[in-house]
Amino acid sequence: MLTDEVLNKNLRYPLEGYLAPSTYQFSKSDVTIDDVTNEMLNETYHTTYKIYKENGGFKYTSNYEEKKITFHEYLTLSSIVESEMKNVTDKSRYISLLLNRIENNPQIALNSDATVRYANKKETTEALSDKDYKNDSKYNTYAHKGLPIGPICNISDETARTTVNPPETDYFYYTTTKKGKVLFAENLKEQEKNRDR
Repeated sequence: MLTDEVLNKNLRYPLEGYLAPSTYQFSKSDVTIDDVTNEMLNETYHTTYKIYKENGGFKYTSNYEEKKITFHEYLTLSSIVESEMKNVTDKSRYISLLLNRIENNPQIALNSDATVRYANKKETTEALSDKDYKNDSKYNTYAHKGLPIGPICNISDETARTTVNPPETDYFYYTTTKKGKVLFAENLKEQEKNRDR
């Protein structure tokens, strides 16, 4: 499950996304950080990694060629979905949107605000500035095309299953209304209409 990808010196936290949040019980009193870390990694191995492996990994098609992404990349992609969307229907559509950008037009940046927040260490309640969007961090999907260098959060089992089985759509854009409804669009004309709603 763990590869050299977690050793990238540009990662903020090498095990970001790998340590499953849960309630852990230990029988001994002198529990070490290594004990806790290993238990959390073991939980991820038996949940998220299992979902990834049972699906035969994660594949997509680009330029008529099937490509497989690593578990690290799968975690990274899933963490963007987890950070951006709340309900399973929106997650499903959003992963499809991201894949459409990756598969059909790799020159389009993924443009995830969640990655900008992570790159700038900002909470979801904090506004993003022009300077934030221009941050040259390898996590910033406005400044860099493709996936960021690593996960930006932990993912739920729901997101893991949703990401690994994406639907086929023609979505390339989305916007959120003032009431919090997520509207997806296939082109810029639809996107502009959605923004006016």
